[in-house]
Amino acid sequence: MENAEKKSDGPTVTAGSPTSTLAPPYSAFSLSTRRLILGLVTAAGFLGPLCGAIYLPSLPLFEDIFHTSTTGINASVTLYMVVFAVAPLFWAAAADHWGRRPVYTISLAIFISSNILLAAVPANIAALFILRILQALGSSAVASVGAGTVADITEPKNRASAMSIFLLGPHMGPILGPLIGGQFAAPSRWRWAFGFLAIACLPIYAAIQLWLPETLRTLVGNGESQRHYGLLKVQPFRQKNEVDGEIPSQPSRVRVFWALLVYPPNLIIITSTALLFAGLYAILVDFTRLWVDGYGWSEAEAGYAYLCPGIFLFVGSLAGGKASDLWRARAVKASPDGKVPPESRIVLQAFGYLATAAGLIAFGWLCQHHAHPAAVLSASAVAATGMSWVLVTSTSYLTESSPPHAARMVALAGLARNAAAAIAAAVIHPLIEAMGYGWCYTGLAFL
Repeated sequence: MENAEKKSDGPTVTAGSPTSTLAPPYSAFSLSTRRLILGLVTAAGFLGPLCGAIYLPSLPLFEDIFHTSTTGINASVTLYMVVFAVAPLFWAAAADHWGRRPVYTISLAIFISSNILLAAVPANIAALFILRILQALGSSAVASVGAGTVADITEPKNRASAMSIFLLGPHMGPILGPLIGGQFAAPSRWRWAFGFLAIACLPIYAAIQLWLPETLRTLVGNGESQRHYGLLKVQPFRQKNEVDGEIPSQPSRVRVFWALLVYPPNLIIITSTALLFAGLYAILVDFTRLWVDGYGWSEAEAGYAYLCPGIFLFVGSLAGGKASDLWRARAVKASPDGKVPPESRIVLQAFGYLATAAGLIAFGWLCQHHAHPAAVLSASAVAATGMSWVLVTSTSYLTESSPPHAARMVALAGLARNAAAAIAAAVIHPLIEAMGYGWCYTGLAFL
């Protein structure tokens, strides 16, 4: 693990020869190119969570369309979540060895194809299960590989700010998905939910083929060799090794993932962030039922309620990223040798933990006493702000603690978060029935 970094992340003057020379910059890509790369992976990262959420408003309809039970159609949701959680481990290992571009090319092609087939083939429950697996397989890669791409092109001093922008895509998928999906929840329009996903992915896929250079640092270093590729020129499927004397690591085996996971700071960050995410996901899973059954809202009105925590996921992510980078800069300045460990970012997470716990407790007791909707929404906003604050700082730490394994680290964190979310989705309603909103969310806050 890397425990410290030099104070200067950009070009530095080095001596030792008659003429001092400038060390190469962390990334040779221009600012406009780095912004383009960040925009592309953010847009691609939006697709997976959107795909999972756009499906939800049509679940009752699908019971009739596919001639199955509630349990059967819910199993397709669980299957998607399981594959979406596990598949990034394999995509990340491939991306850290073969490069980022081949993984984007293959995974998004799978995603587009599976959605076209879902929109076209006759309704059949077995076909639905198989194609949902392919959907999840294709859409899951960007969750980890996108974070690795951001780490490739962004020096540590600006890492959290860039990561906060990348995470906006995954944050907004679960929020906008139900709103978009509700427009297709009709017997004559349900296939267009999958058609919409394919159409949305096509321009992103084309842009990646034209404009996304290879960024894996063990293949192309700081990207100097990639600068000759211009617009409207398709880049090679896989970039040859441009780094003298450096060979990309082999795809990680279980023991390598295990070594990354059990490093104590990594384990603490991954576990605590997963528990925090489970608390917020419990709110989102029960949100529609709360507003429809508890406040008499329509399903459409309940869907718009998701915008409140969604907006504050934006706020927490951007604010947390900026604060994390400022905190790191101050630590570098105060350090006698100009070195700071990646773990220095962890201290700043205290605000996010406290905000999320306060939001969960307030949400639970306000729901228990049937408080005004504005108060309930405000509590969900506080919880969302705190969770996204912690998520962006933890993701920045994970990519900084072991740069050669950045995608793997994010994949491990994603697996833990998705597992925690799946458990939260399964138990939240029985817990509320047994304990009431107040004590249920108080218990989640103290996790």
